[in-house]
This record gives sequence, C-alpha cells and structure tokens, in this order.
Amino acid sequence: MKRCSLMVLFAVLIPSQLAATSAAAQRDSVTGIARHLGADPPFPVIQVGIDASADASGADPQGHVRALINTLGTDDRARVICLNVRGNRATIGTEIMQSNDPTRVGEGQLWSVVDNGTSGADRIAGYPITPTPPTACPPLPFNVPVVSGDYVIHDAAPSSTAGWEGFITNQASGCSARVQKPFLDGALQVAANTEVFCPQRTQLTIRSRLRADYAFADLTMDQRGCSAKPDCVRSVPRGFSYYHLACPKSGTRRHNTRYYTDLIFYPGDKVGKASSTRSRDATLSPYCLW
Repeated sequence: MKRCSLMVLFAVLIPSQLAATSAAAQRDSVTGIARHLGADPPFPVIQVGIDASADASGADPQGHVRALINTLGTDDRARVICLNVRGNRATIGTEIMQSNDPTRVGEGQLWSVVDNGTSGADRIAGYPITPTPPTACPPLPFNVPVVSGDYVIHDAAPSSTAGWEGFITNQASGCSARVQKPFLDGALQVAANTEVFCPQRTQLTIRSRLRADYAFADLTMDQRGCSAKPDCVRSVPRGFSYYHLACPKSGTRRHNTRYYTDLIFYPGDKVGKASSTRSRDATLSPYCLW
C-alpha cells in the first residue's frame, strides 16, 4: 500500500510542479544576491538580495529587495512595486517596508540590474531614495559592476519569440521606445504593439506602423500617429504609452507572408532629431486584408 500511495503522490506532484515551472517561465524575473561598491565616498560594500517577478507586461509585480551596508549599519527591506525587464536589463521599483532607520519606511527606490551571463560581471546600482515610492520603472543607464555574486534576469518575451525588441532611447527628448514582433491574435489577425516611455510629459511626434514585407513593395497594414507634419505633435504623458496595431481582417487566409513593426519618434517637430526602430520579420498566415 505504501508503494501505491507513493506512486499516486508522484503522479500528483509532477504535473503540479510542471505547471508551476511553466507559470514561472511566463513571468519576468530578477533573482540573486551580489555585492558592489557604492558610487560615492566612502564607497562602502553594498550587498543586495533580489527576488522580483512580474507578468511579461509588467503587471502583478511581486517580491522583495534587501540592501545591507554593514559598515554604515544599513539594513533596508523593500517590497517590489514595479518591474521592467528588457532582455538582460531590468529596472526594479521598491517601497521600503522595514529598516533599522524608521524614517526610511514608506520611501522608494529604483534599482538598475544587468545580467551579463558568462560574458562579464553583472552590474547593479541603487538610485537615490525618494520620499515616495516610484510610479514607474523606466530604463536606467547607470550601474556598476558587482565584485562578487550573481544576478539572473529572465525575460518572459525573449527575442527569439514574438516579444518586445528594438529598444532605443531618443537623446533629444529623453524618451525611450520599443516595438513588438508581429504575432497572430485569437482571431488569426496580425497584431503587434509599440511602447513609448517618457520620464515626464513631453511634446512628441510618434508614428507606429504594422507593415507587410512584400517582394514588390512594403505595404502599411495599420498605423498610429504620423510624422513630418506640425499637427502630428502630441502631448505624451509621463510613464508608458502603448499603441496597438492590427491588420484589417479578411474572409480568406494569406499564407507565409512576412510582417514587421516600425516606429519613429522625436521631440516636437524636430524631425532632424528623430530616432527609429524596427522589429524582425514574422512569417505568418493570417486572415489579413492585404
């Protein structure tokens, strides 16, 4: 009877473990513990332990970050309130929940983390603590190498799939953008999204397009915004803005057609300061009008 019970137990546990593994793979995550030197005098050794995750869209952030500076007597424990993963880079936003300095409780902080795998030391930096928690997790440029330890970043939408790619920052505006490789939605139509992040409300020109890569010409299937005209300038709010693109549906199915997404953006009407990005081609068989 014991042997039979064990077999039943394994039969129950294995599927549940596989389901848990599958669910974890569908979430962005940053895990690990490492030490780095503070960027300012007296350059203390800072140990940071991270266990953070969120949906691929950034929703449902969970986890915690603990920062220890033994020489300064600092021990902050924070909950994760936002997570933005792009390939091997991540931004984590936190709210301090426990600290040996009670005045820190309720304050916020952003962390920049880079997972360099086996190609070099990982990198991290904690940005200045703010009176309130951050409301968004923008890409952050500054970080320093760790002196020991390791961080592992998992992007739930890696570049080999129909996920986010083509990240670019427009230096003139301070805004960043990325595009999504086209995919088939539930109606078997071609769809994709573009994303723009601005650290503050900004006057921008943005044009997002979903295009078909035909041999004779590239055709625009859908477009949001425009460019090269004064009335294309719009006020983009602080934080993330998303633009959904979809090919008009047809009654017949096209086979093995290549599609891609592109985006151009620049401050105001200053087209000479434009930045652009493009997804890889996706070969799809949709119900698409073109």
